[in-house]
Amino acid sequence: AINEKSDTPHVFYITAPGGWGKTRLLDAVLKNGKENVWREKSRSANILFASRLVDLYHTYTHSEEGLVADIVEVLDRQRGEFKSYFQQRAELDRVKYDLSLILRDIFQQRERMIDAFIEDFNKIGNKYEKVILAFDTAENLVYETDRVQAALGLAEEPIGVEGWLVRNFIPKIHNTVILLAGRPETPQLQVELGKLMKNGKIRFTHIELGTFAEAETLEYFNAVLEIVREENPQIANRLKGIPLETRQVLHYLSEGQPFLLSLFIDYLAVADELLPEIRTPLNEIKNKVALENGLQRERDEFRDAILQEFQKIRRPLDEVIRTLSWTPKGM
Repeated sequence: AINEKSDTPHVFYITAPGGWGKTRLLDAVLKNGKENVWREKSRSANILFASRLVDLYHTYTHSEEGLVADIVEVLDRQRGEFKSYFQQRAELDRVKYDLSLILRDIFQQRERMIDAFIEDFNKIGNKYEKVILAFDTAENLVYETDRVQAALGLAEEPIGVEGWLVRNFIPKIHNTVILLAGRPETPQLQVELGKLMKNGKIRFTHIELGTFAEAETLEYFNAVLEIVREENPQIANRLKGIPLETRQVLHYLSEGQPFLLSLFIDYLAVADELLPEIRTPLNEIKNKVALENGLQRERDEFRDAILQEFQKIRRPLDEVIRTLSWTPKGM
């Protein structure tokens, strides 16, 4: 996509359950891009990568103003590229606090600010070979439909910033590669992006991250081993000492889910011995599953066993973390 000569935006929509590595993948793309990993493969080094993710988890990105401000923040850190936008934003701030003006004036000034943002963004698109943007937690683009919304017949109208992003931002920009990552619970976003592609407004690629195959799980162990060999020799020795069959058992019980595999690595950092569930020979587990038709039960027990081991560990911040888990978001 970076090498495409087309000015049409290319959107990659990456979906997977939580903990499967979507955020890490987007971070790696931005990090590698900024470190010129792809310099020799691209047409030019004149590519603008966002300084960080735009994380739609944060409530300040759930309005047009907030989302635009964050996009400007990740693209224009001390570069002064969005001059018209900043002028119009300052004017909007002035209008908001001028009580003599009516709401229509505020709405119109907000529209002028958004138009200035699009104009400045496309100036950047003309200046650079490509602009690379990454949005995380895309499921927060649309709020869940509630009972009142459904009762009023408004269930088909999404509440959130998805409408602005899909209708008023992406179709109006050019020379941009957009990475969107989110959980698969919001199929409507994929539908809307598909419509834009059908109408020739964007190039669109949907990537659904899957679980690891057994070979990939084994490769994951080797990769982690190389990383921790210098950082933590004790964990590295524990990893190195795990027999091949035990790693295969781990893959079988975890279904190759990246979250469970990484959780197991974390478990090794604090555990003195392997879980009994994975010390059983693979054939014995498979025979038990075949007799009792209980593969899912075995996998559930494995997951629960790891979580229980973590719960047994007492740390100074445990009570603080438990308390924070009950506090409303934003406190």
